[in-house]
Amino acid sequence: MVPLLALCLVLPIAASAQAPEFSGVNEFPIVKDKIELKVFARLDSNIADPATNVWTKHQERLTNVHIVWETVPNAAQNEKVNLLLASSNRPDIFFGVSGALSPTVQMVHGPTGTFVDLKPLIDEHGYWIKKMFEQVPYIEAAITAPDGAIYSLPQVNECFHCYYAQKMWINRTWLDKLGLEMPTTPEEFKQVLIAFRDKDPNGNGIKDEIPLMGSTNGWNARVHGFLMCAFTYTDLGDGLAIAPDGKTVELAYTKPEFREGLKYLPDLYKEGLIAEISTVVMVSILTQVFHQNFGIVNMMIMRSGRPAVNFMGSKDIFVHMYVWSGVWQHVGYASIMYIAVLSGIDPTLHEAAVVDGASLWKRIIHIDLPGVIPTATILFIMNCGSIMNVGFEKVFLMQNNLNLSASEVISTYVYKQGLQGLQFSYSAAIGLFNSAVNMIILVIVNRIARRMGETSLW
Repeated sequence: MVPLLALCLVLPIAASAQAPEFSGVNEFPIVKDKIELKVFARLDSNIADPATNVWTKHQERLTNVHIVWETVPNAAQNEKVNLLLASSNRPDIFFGVSGALSPTVQMVHGPTGTFVDLKPLIDEHGYWIKKMFEQVPYIEAAITAPDGAIYSLPQVNECFHCYYAQKMWINRTWLDKLGLEMPTTPEEFKQVLIAFRDKDPNGNGIKDEIPLMGSTNGWNARVHGFLMCAFTYTDLGDGLAIAPDGKTVELAYTKPEFREGLKYLPDLYKEGLIAEISTVVMVSILTQVFHQNFGIVNMMIMRSGRPAVNFMGSKDIFVHMYVWSGVWQHVGYASIMYIAVLSGIDPTLHEAAVVDGASLWKRIIHIDLPGVIPTATILFIMNCGSIMNVGFEKVFLMQNNLNLSASEVISTYVYKQGLQGLQFSYSAAIGLFNSAVNMIILVIVNRIARRMGETSLW
């Protein structure tokens, strides 16, 4: 069996049981006589078939290396890689499956000879790799295993927007129209948002501006990722950062400045500066609060002498996390609707009931509830019409391999089958069936509501 080369690079360099005759440095083709390599790769939704891809065929002609591809959907890569490592029928190259070939996995299998130590090959043939090491010195140290070997190669992409991806954009046209300066502190930023909310910067005569919003599925688009760093540097991964003395490591979640930031974010929501808590913000807050190692909840649990609980990774806890966080997320908006209905009830009804000796409880039952029921009925009917549409964004953000058995819903399944598995017609059929079921439920519930009372959609 050819020793295995675990590789994560745009153009792979391969090892062979019987070394081929290589061309000179920086010359094509790479080998004199054509060779064949088996490559195991993660399926990319942007590439229909790597075996027939124009760029792949071009590289084969250029290098004189024919590639036999074996692909797997992203969701199945971990399971498939583990099966291959345990078998004797392994490919020559693993390509683009770094999620399944962690440094720990490489250290387990590398010293046994399953993976090739690339260091001698790089010294002899890796002209451009050595050039890359010279230009980006930290890469070599980062990919070198504790035993001194290099078992895989990364994709190196030094770009400004990658290193500084967490940005927040502000409408400069609105600032100029309202005569405002660019905010430099959290309080100044809040005052700018208040002005955006109240002073009609878009000039349409309607208070319809949303001062601050985030993306539900954008790349590094979490609002708090930008704002929390105004209080203390916050790494959204593990929360760790080098202290100002340059010698110690700080944990952001334990600092009083971080707690001040957590107070600031809900204050923006209470002021109506964020129309509704962004799903990304809400899930990010959940992740930080319930983090297994650094979350406030688990810190209190561990201080009581009990082991930490993996809230975000437990299939038994997932449903509770999803439902109760949803209640917390939407209670503000929902309460506004009912408060508006209650404020429209004729106050003379309450005055008359007080004169007749009715208690507060009886006034709630006989005056307030009958006034709220029509609105509650309409909202109930409309929600029943979307009962099959469990929100994709929130489930997808909370989903991981540990809670997958409880968190997989129709929308995430359609996404994986359609976009990741490239089964577009199948996913479209599921979506159509889902909509049909929603429509049937809506008609049935509306008919029941019409027969039981006078309130219905039609």
